[in-house]
Amino acid sequence: MALSQPGLLRTLRKIPLLLSRRKPIVLPLVHRSLPTAVRHAPLSLALAVHFNAQAVAAQGAPEALTAAYNQAIQAHDWTGAAADTQTFVHLSATAQNLRLLANAQLNSGTNEESLASYLRAIAAAQLEKPARGQPEADWKDNLAKTYIGEGNALLKLHRTAIAVRQLL
Repeated sequence: MALSQPGLLRTLRKIPLLLSRRKPIVLPLVHRSLPTAVRHAPLSLALAVHFNAQAVAAQGAPEALTAAYNQAIQAHDWTGAAADTQTFVHLSATAQNLRLLANAQLNSGTNEESLASYLRAIAAAQLEKPARGQPEADWKDNLAKTYIGEGNALLKLHRTAIAVRQLL
């Protein structure tokens, strides 16, 4: 079972959605790369697989997550891209990861969540500000993109007055 298999990553993305349900469930995992015994396992085993995948990603396989994210973006699978960036944020809540999450959420239509992610990205960017004497051009560029995204989220939420007020 390799972490880099896109089908397995799509299967793992569904687990947080299933956890939000109020009723206990048993999840039959159907993925041909998994052994038969695991395919029909209860949710607890699926969670173990999910958290093991996150641990592997944290130990040096972020390129698999990056590849899955890029594939989802190119396919305009914004929900999948949001799930991938959510994993990035769990591993490292940097301003860039939070901005990517907010962009994917905005494109998937979850505008309230997107606005919250943009605000978290702005707060993280303020903490990541380069020290005096260090180059700030990239930091300022990324912060500007985050503010633009926040404005777009406010406009999609029909909060035009707030968006305009923040420009002034």
